[in-house]
Amino acid sequence: MPKKQSTAARNARARQATTGEPYTTALRATQALQPGSPRQAEAFLAALLSIVGEQPAAAVLERHMDIDRRSELLTAAYVRADRAVHHARNAPPHVLGELKAALDEADRACLDWCEQRQPQAPFYAAYIALCHAGQSTDPQQIAAVACAVLGGPDLDFGVAEEFSDDIRGWYGGGWPQQEPLRDLSGPDTPQSTAARQAAERLYEARNTPSRGDEDWHHAAELIIEAGRLAAVAASEG
Repeated sequence: MPKKQSTAARNARARQATTGEPYTTALRATQALQPGSPRQAEAFLAALLSIVGEQPAAAVLERHMDIDRRSELLTAAYVRADRAVHHARNAPPHVLGELKAALDEADRACLDWCEQRQPQAPFYAAYIALCHAGQSTDPQQIAAVACAVLGGPDLDFGVAEEFSDDIRGWYGGGWPQQEPLRDLSGPDTPQSTAARQAAERLYEARNTPSRGDEDWHHAAELIIEAGRLAAVAASEG
């Protein structure tokens, strides 16, 4: 983890320390109300994928967003229950017992949510979008949304390390297994070429093995490079 973290990364770390939720969930939650945030970009990307006929990818992304929203509610309920138990430690036994039961129920709900996570979904959706952008003579809009979902062209390396675990499926799915690399032929323009290269980087990151830190860092670097290339694809040239 770099010594100098972005503001978004620091805010997410602070939230994670309080809630105990996964880092990338904390990151998206802290960015949810910011203009052009990944949360907003994901919703826009799901709509664009539906428009271009990629309903399965759009459905996976929409499910991911729904799980993320529910996770915030469940985490908030757990935090409230935990605080109630802490402040009521001198309460009558039956009251404390009821509060602890509520805490256990909230904990079970959070664990159930963890088993449903699909953290690969945003990366898969960005990959599909960039494949489409690479085949278009006018790729800027869909490439710009994919770039935002990936965290932008200047993604913090510490965040990319967290994304490295997500895209490789350490904590859940969302990217169909054994899906071959799509045909990446298209117009020979700087933007379309960059979109295809970005899609290739994401596909490579998705299929990077998990043999140790070297692979972890390599996948993170690929995600960062994909974001930079997506920004080129989104430029007016």
